[in-house]
Amino acid sequence: MRLRRFSGHAASAVMHDVKKALGEDALILGTRELPGGGIEITAATDAEQVVRPLPEGPPPQAAALAANDGRLEVIEGMLRGFDSQLRRMNRGLAVVRSTPVTPAATENAWAALATEARGLAEMLTEHGVPRPLAVEIAKRFGTRSAEGVGFDDALAGAVSDSLPLVEGTATANIRFLVGPTGSGKTTTIAKLAADQVLSGGTPPLLLMGDTVRVGAAEQLGGFARLLDVPMYTIDTPQDLRARVAEAPPGAPIYVDTAGLSSDSSIGASLRDMVDVCEGRAGVTAVVNATAARSSLCRVWEQLEGLRPDSCAVTHMDESDEPGIACSWVEEVGLPLRWLGTGQRVPEDLARATGASLALWLVAA
Repeated sequence: MRLRRFSGHAASAVMHDVKKALGEDALILGTRELPGGGIEITAATDAEQVVRPLPEGPPPQAAALAANDGRLEVIEGMLRGFDSQLRRMNRGLAVVRSTPVTPAATENAWAALATEARGLAEMLTEHGVPRPLAVEIAKRFGTRSAEGVGFDDALAGAVSDSLPLVEGTATANIRFLVGPTGSGKTTTIAKLAADQVLSGGTPPLLLMGDTVRVGAAEQLGGFARLLDVPMYTIDTPQDLRARVAEAPPGAPIYVDTAGLSSDSSIGASLRDMVDVCEGRAGVTAVVNATAARSSLCRVWEQLEGLRPDSCAVTHMDESDEPGIACSWVEEVGLPLRWLGTGQRVPEDLARATGASLALWLVAA
């Protein structure tokens, strides 16, 4: 399913645009109010789900498969495309399940909130949480409060039920941290490595896969020297395979990566790195809490192809509206694993829980 979004100041005008672009059979997947006024409608049409007719002559994939070499690469590329389409369909279904059908429904739900819950919803929207999500959190908070649960516990439970969070500890011992330049990947790895060392666990192995940014290896190498753990630069999937093979059994392996940008070749190189681990690696998307929603949506086009299993939101202490990044996590359905709350290593890295998230969403 390929989703399309339409926005405008009046619902009738936006619906006119939807029908003009997609036809009378357009499927409305969700609506939301825009921060600056107006509404946004997410829609799709069954026609977008129909397989397109084959072009005349053999398609490029068939020509590639006809050769004796490169078959696996072509098949893998096709599978990645199918996986991406399924993820988009799942997100579309999540929108249907979680988003109020009309702005009026949101307003009615807002008006029905008790005084304390409505005050909480107002606080959440001030910190960047979209109005429909703020109402959902406030409703769940109100239900718990009515049952006699204290404010902090009621809020933590409401946030935990409303946002996707990683449950339990990571099982993959190879962990890629991916994201745009400046999102905090290197600092997050330093915090994870320091926590592992200070807790007395097996010393981690640090790998630097960013050969683009000047000084990237020196920065991670400085952390490695302070922690007395090994750090190596890797240029190719073969380098990665060799270093992983040399690592002590059970040692956590953290892989720093080049910042994602409009250059799609960076994402393709990262996919090759992840694939060489043959299912033994996990991928955590790292995003900055100060980033604009448009930037988060744009970087997701690259992140999605890497099939991340979790997310870390950093710079929470620098953001006036951390709810923007947290609601984006909810929208794309990416479980939140860590919160970066400052520059101290390793103190300023918190596991994402209902309680830790609530602290920043209401006290930003």
